[in-house]
Amino acid sequence: MLVHGRFSAKRNEEVVLYAFYKNFAYAMANVWFAFCSAFSAQAAFPTAAIATFNVLWTSFPTIAHAVFDQDVLVESVSKHPALYRETSSLAASSGFDFARRVCGWSVSSLFASAWCFACACLTLASVGTVDPTTGRVTLNHMTVGLATFTALVLACDAKIVTRTNHWTIANVVAVAASAILWFPFLVATSKAWKLVGAFPDVSDASNALFVDARFWLAVLLGSGTAALADLAAQSLRRVSSPSLAEVVREREAIDAAETKKVDKKTKNKNKTAVASRLATFSTRAAAFFGRSFGSRSFASTEGGGLPVTARDGGAWKGACARRKSRNPSVLEVVKQHRNFSDDWNP
Repeated sequence: MLVHGRFSAKRNEEVVLYAFYKNFAYAMANVWFAFCSAFSAQAAFPTAAIATFNVLWTSFPTIAHAVFDQDVLVESVSKHPALYRETSSLAASSGFDFARRVCGWSVSSLFASAWCFACACLTLASVGTVDPTTGRVTLNHMTVGLATFTALVLACDAKIVTRTNHWTIANVVAVAASAILWFPFLVATSKAWKLVGAFPDVSDASNALFVDARFWLAVLLGSGTAALADLAAQSLRRVSSPSLAEVVREREAIDAAETKKVDKKTKNKNKTAVASRLATFSTRAAAFFGRSFGSRSFASTEGGGLPVTARDGGAWKGACARRKSRNPSVLEVVKQHRNFSDDWNP
């Protein structure tokens, strides 16, 4: 109970912090957009994106992380009772540690939202670009909002990836589905206006964005840089002031590497032992068969590979000379063996 109780407390804390992160990043993107829209209260994201952000694109990775994540092995918790202090100390029970971590996650979320919006706005800043062939507006504030939203979804998925310590199939499927299925969903909502008359604000947005290299530059640069900056901050904190769980996790990685090395040496020794036994068996078998046949050997001759003796020079003189086929009959073999073999004793 103490082991899984500690895991539950750590998971609940991570889920609450991640909820602060993703919602703060999502909300602050609207604040950054307000500076570019003269504070007109225009929404930065289309209706379809607003309705599905917490329901589809950030919920399933959170559930998988909350159910399956483990910061250390179960054996390590039992082996190092001091790990219980992380959830039962005075600072943890009073909420001081949680408040400190909320501040750190909020700063990270603030940077992610500002950077993703800046990348989308600066690369797709040609607001109201007109297609010269059709005369239709291909880029507007909604395309900038969709690029920002796409970068934020990928940044939130990257955040949960960097926080996951124990990977399962459920974690992989949840994160991959969240990142990949958003693009077919964007295509579907872009076509919905012509098909069913829904989502007019993003009509044909996928046709304008997916063929524009600036869209992919904004998405990759925004989400990738946000993830790398967050990963660098986490690594710096772990090096400067690691927690006990992080020290134990490093010890587990070292032990796993040593165990793998020992297993590899043991496997090589077993292979060497098997090869040595096979060589010994082959030597003994050759010696056994050599003693059994003595000076006789199986030599290939024109007569079809019949046994000959070493005393007649390794060939039968005139063997099967009268045969008409290359395969002598049994009577011919017996007759030739009786006439030319020195060890014949009827």
